[in-house]
Amino acid sequence: MARPHIEFIQSQVLPWQDGVYSGGWPGVESRILSKDEAAGDASLLIRNPPGWSRPGAEHILADEELFVLEGAIEISGTVDEESGGHAGVAWLAEQGHLSAAQTDYVIIPEPFGPDRICVGHRGVYWFDLVTTGHTAHGSMPFLGVNAIDHMTTVLEAIRTRLAPRLALRTTALPVVPTLARQATLNLNSITGGQTGPGGQTPCVPDRCVATFDRRFLPEERFDAVKAEIEQLLAELSKEHPGLRCALRDRMLVHPLR
Repeated sequence: MARPHIEFIQSQVLPWQDGVYSGGWPGVESRILSKDEAAGDASLLIRNPPGWSRPGAEHILADEELFVLEGAIEISGTVDEESGGHAGVAWLAEQGHLSAAQTDYVIIPEPFGPDRICVGHRGVYWFDLVTTGHTAHGSMPFLGVNAIDHMTTVLEAIRTRLAPRLALRTTALPVVPTLARQATLNLNSITGGQTGPGGQTPCVPDRCVATFDRRFLPEERFDAVKAEIEQLLAELSKEHPGLRCALRDRMLVHPLR
């Protein structure tokens, strides 16, 4: 009866008719929302009287169709989704163009395929780890403290201590693909010393920054997620005197299910 397309219908102006388009069903009223004169297909809004029951089994062919019966649909084509949405959806919300007072439902299109609807996501915690050293001339590095060397110590601890623990944590939700059911931590970028196309000079780098993307599960609490990283840094500062590494927040999005 239905046809795969989208229509905007003012159903309140359509009259109720006795019966249905396909015939039969005494006492039932219907509104014909759309009709294909060539194929004979139609989409109906059906109203049954109190206590009504179908007199017998009946098979009705149907396909997917979306109707807007009342209200409005607003489509916002925004940018900046992969870098946090601060210049896109977040900006619209901050300016009051999007608000809970005027929005009942939100659909976020993603390339999941036509047969998959996702109703949640893992949490997102972006953060920097910043190691600080002391600069010196490259011919006498023993006079300085190399911040990049200290960062390699931090990265090794993350790889051998933290990452294996995260791999053991999985959500009970049916997340697709299966490996995305794990808690994960990705090293997005790392910068330190002299960067760019310019010529190099003999310097001991006194600062190194590594940016991470931590995806945490609905079963994890954010305060525990952050505390786990802080605990690792505290252990490293005891094991390696002189190592200075600070945690700096970038962005937080809590899990949704």
